[in-house]
Amino acid sequence: MVQRSNSIEMIDRLKSIVGKKVQRLFFVVWPPFGEEDKAELDISAGYVFEEDPNTLYVISTDKDDLTTPCINYQSLPKSFFNWADFEIRMDKWMNCTEGMEMDTEYYEVTGEGQFSNIAQNKVVDIELVGVSNEDAPIGIKLIFENDYILSTPITDGNTIESAKFNRNNNLDNFLSLGNIKYSSIKDIILSDL
Repeated sequence: MVQRSNSIEMIDRLKSIVGKKVQRLFFVVWPPFGEEDKAELDISAGYVFEEDPNTLYVISTDKDDLTTPCINYQSLPKSFFNWADFEIRMDKWMNCTEGMEMDTEYYEVTGEGQFSNIAQNKVVDIELVGVSNEDAPIGIKLIFENDYILSTPITDGNTIESAKFNRNNNLDNFLSLGNIKYSSIKDIILSDL
């Protein structure tokens, strides 16, 4: 369960994002060394907003509590890969290619067609995603006019999906816990938490 003060802080941070325009979009990936299934890629979305061009807002799953969503602020990555490198590098990691330095990898996807309804667009709403019989959220869904990015936990980290990327239906893994519910961040009153 998320502690009350952590919940209020996270919701406050998320509320501040609604209405902001995504200037740049990154995928933040922990290399899938030896993983067998691409559904197990630990991948999060990193947003650079027009109003704060020097900060990367990474929405992911808390590494200390693998079922709790979180938002972290980072400096912009000094080096990153192009989207064209993504599949090649993931395949190399999954096949345990020797000699690759293991560290968080950043991929800029700002100019890629399949993310054109996210990059250069405003966040119109954010939904906390939960299970009907649990109080704490398990995911965060940023909603754009014609797309979304859903961030949810996996066994060893986080996964994301959008209308045109990584449609792995990760939320189906939580159906045994109850019905999936979505709550708009706009409807949450901090004093009620």
